Amino acid sequence: WSHGLDDSSWRFHFERRLGDGRTLRTRRTRSLTEALQVWRETREDEGITDWKVKELGPEWSMQRQRADERAKQILEEVDREGRVGPTNAEALEVLRLWGFRQNNGRQNVLPEGKEWVHSDTLGLIRDRGPKETSIRLARGTASHFHFVRLLCLWRATKKMLDEELPPFTSITINKGYAARRHRDRHNEGPSLIMAAGEFTGGRLLYWPEDRGDTPVDELRLEDAQALDIYAEHAIFDGRCAHEVEGFEGKRFSIVFWTASGYFRAHTEDREAMEKMAFQVPTEATMAAAVAAHCKLYEARLANKKASRARSGGGSEAAPEGAVARG
Repeated sequence: WSHGLDDSSWRFHFERRLGDGRTLRTRRTRSLTEALQVWRETREDEGITDWKVKELGPEWSMQRQRADERAKQILEEVDREGRVGPTNAEALEVLRLWGFRQNNGRQNVLPEGKEWVHSDTLGLIRDRGPKETSIRLARGTASHFHFVRLLCLWRATKKMLDEELPPFTSITINKGYAARRHRDRHNEGPSLIMAAGEFTGGRLLYWPEDRGDTPVDELRLEDAQALDIYAEHAIFDGRCAHEVEGFEGKRFSIVFWTASGYFRAHTEDREAMEKMAFQVPTEATMAAAVAAHCKLYEARLANKKASRARSGGGSEAAPEGAVARG
């Protein structure tokens, strides 16, 4: 392979000296996936059986690469045509290409009988170390620049007249499962959620008046709002209880949210996120988003803290049922 000054200038090819003195070399290409395919075809044409390309990683890794390559092509089309971002169909195309790992770390959202789900988070995450919790970019974010940027710009196309979309530092992508009722934690301010695919059902059930002091399974279903996030995006406070109703078909949900402690992110991570079109909060934009969408939760939180301070209590525990993302 060879490269220039930036990632977009990488070129890949295969080369081998044959027994008859010839040098066999495939054409250069920007796509590693294409280079691998060309080499396999060349081996067959030349009858080479004693040398094979070692697989570069599991299938999901190759799928992610294909998604990023296709996202790059779509973004070039978006730029040429002067569009804000990709269409719903273009976004769904790259989501279908994305390779999901089996995530068994989301125990409180697992549907009954499931041991893992397809759920990936990109952007900022909280990383618990032996001494402190750090804020860093999730693995796979920078290496799939075009895929992440496409999702960020897709979100930008959802802005309606006079609507201010909340800032965000993180994206969670879910595929093919209906999350159990839960509350998020370790996020700040409101989240934006939307769905894609071909399915029926799958609305987001959301308890906007959730006080956080009742086990989630005891909340009344009639108090929930049923939001059709396929027809239109929804802005909600993920710290209030929510779940996904059952569905049939192939469904993706995409949640844009802000990791608490985002202001501690390293400068280089913030700069990389800006290039990918994340809307990293400022103090002013976060305050405006909270005032518009999270006033009830923030008021409850302030009252609890004040009450504990008066009683001499310690730090507040997370609400029952809290998990990392929904």
